[in-house]
Amino acid sequence: ELRFAGRSVNGVDQSEPESLNIGIAQTIPIGGKRKWGIRMATQNYHSAAATLDDFVRNLKLNASEAFFAALAAQRELEQQNKTTDYLRQLVAVQDHRFKAGDIGETDLTQARVDELQSESDLLNAENDSQVAQLNLSNFLGRNRGRTTFILQGKLEMEPRTFDLSQLIENALQNRPDLVALRHARDGAQSGVHLAKANRIPDPTVGVGYTYSTATE
Repeated sequence: ELRFAGRSVNGVDQSEPESLNIGIAQTIPIGGKRKWGIRMATQNYHSAAATLDDFVRNLKLNASEAFFAALAAQRELEQQNKTTDYLRQLVAVQDHRFKAGDIGETDLTQARVDELQSESDLLNAENDSQVAQLNLSNFLGRNRGRTTFILQGKLEMEPRTFDLSQLIENALQNRPDLVALRHARDGAQSGVHLAKANRIPDPTVGVGYTYSTATE
């Protein structure tokens, strides 16, 4: 704090300090406020980190599911292409047999109906494959929709056996969403302790220095 006493000599301001006060004060937290505050912040940090891990885990699962869906749709399209090509050849053969008198018109018509149905199934398979690839492209960020996929992989998997009790135990211990909930619970408990500690007033200590001068 700096105060001035003013005086004028021959019209010139001759102000000079009247007093100078300097001080510093420090509040000392008691009742475990610092301990519970640090503990709550640490537990909230671990909860947020586990939540992020869970988000990444689910993102990987969704990406894997989209990949296998696109791969299955591609396999279906390839198989439907083969079926349609076969039926086209069959219609051509049946047409020659009809002209030769080996079969009746009913058999030729049935072959053509089967070909038309296969053509429709082929269009549906192409649409499903495009939709599956579009869903997969959503995981490419800024490059989504601008990438042509050439999917490679296999859908066949060897049979596996699992121990249900072991799976449950591992999930309870390591699943990121459950870990996040445990840390959030612990953080809330620390928050309760901190709120109780905050009811205790904190003392404040400080030192000060005052310098005064006489003025005329």
